[in-house]
Amino acid sequence: MNRAALPALSARVISNVFLPPFVLCFSFIKTVLARETTPSSIPVFIIAGCLLLVVLPIAFFIGLMKLDKVSDQDAMERTERTLPYLFGIILMVTGLGFLLYQHAAVPVVQNWISIFLSIVFVLLINLRWKISAHLCSFTVAFCSLGAGVDARWFGVLLLAPVLGWSRILLKSHTVMQVVAGILLGIALSSISFGVVNL
Repeated sequence: MNRAALPALSARVISNVFLPPFVLCFSFIKTVLARETTPSSIPVFIIAGCLLLVVLPIAFFIGLMKLDKVSDQDAMERTERTLPYLFGIILMVTGLGFLLYQHAAVPVVQNWISIFLSIVFVLLINLRWKISAHLCSFTVAFCSLGAGVDARWFGVLLLAPVLGWSRILLKSHTVMQVVAGILLGIALSSISFGVVNL
């Protein structure tokens, strides 16, 4: 392997490992396992989370790529991101209704609301400017775990600069877009866990 290609390969691996659907689903599952008080609901919520946060969004995105509605796996053109975000919002509303109907534990609902808010705000910002969904999702995921499960999860946020570096190196985002993603994630998690009183 060419040594010059190593940074780009490393950046791609980091970017794929911290893909928003994976990170958000991880956060949701950890919250369900730690905070859900009805044992029989745990596997149901995990399956629903995997379906609504990973399987359906990625299948929809792959479908858009096959239809040439999205040019690459990073949706480099910001206008290509609108349809996936709108689909994500539909899935999040469905999931929120399901969690409320099933009387999910408050931290589980708060985690879901954090994810929901991140998709809504990233979509709205994306209409005018490109923001890093990777960094917003990463920050939402681990701030939510820190606030709703165990404060030690906040320590994972120290990896944000590494993820930011990968997005910048891949030319997916600028430094400002990465920083904005981080700040938005912190703000939305704070709203969900500090203000939302269910």
